[in-house]
Amino acid sequence: GSYGCNLRCPFCQNYEISQENLHGRSLYVSPEQLVEEAKKYVPAGNIGIAFTYNEPMIGWEYIRDTAKLAKENGLQVVVVTNGTASQEALEEILPYVDAFNIDLKGFTDPVYQSYAGSLEQVKAFIERAARDAHVEITSLIVPGKNDSLEQMEEQAKWLASVDPDIPLHITRYFPRWKETEDPTDIEQMKQLQKVAEKYLHKVYLGNV
Repeated sequence: GSYGCNLRCPFCQNYEISQENLHGRSLYVSPEQLVEEAKKYVPAGNIGIAFTYNEPMIGWEYIRDTAKLAKENGLQVVVVTNGTASQEALEEILPYVDAFNIDLKGFTDPVYQSYAGSLEQVKAFIERAARDAHVEITSLIVPGKNDSLEQMEEQAKWLASVDPDIPLHITRYFPRWKETEDPTDIEQMKQLQKVAEKYLHKVYLGNV
């Protein structure tokens, strides 16, 4: 069916806002209210709306309704997602989304199985999104999980088969939430960047 999934990554770099807070408060903002608020800030340089933390595809219907209204009002729309969502949900929002930043958390099935996700589902999401929107990929490099040169080579080679101009952001991990590994070695990240650059034209290091 049409759904999105919030992965439970033990190394979550933004766990304070991504994980449930039983004492927190929430406020419903309608698509109309959100678009009006975004329009208020256009004179100050705002160009649109970005849907991000928590996993926005959990509420893809809200994205669809708000993004459609945003486009009708001349605003740009960005979705930041883990890509763990059905093709049906993606098709519903695609006509109204200008750009995606998609987290690719590794390039092996065991990596995704450990987060209760599916690599094939994320790959399908990336392939389809890239046909109709600008797509960028972010890979948080966690020591011992997805930091091998071989895994990065397979990932970069596959991304290049989709489009060699897709920007790849290789991001440094820091211990957060349940993960206690030391931060990613910067020299290792530079090696990963070199490997990825054999296939992709735009490879950037983040958090270094």
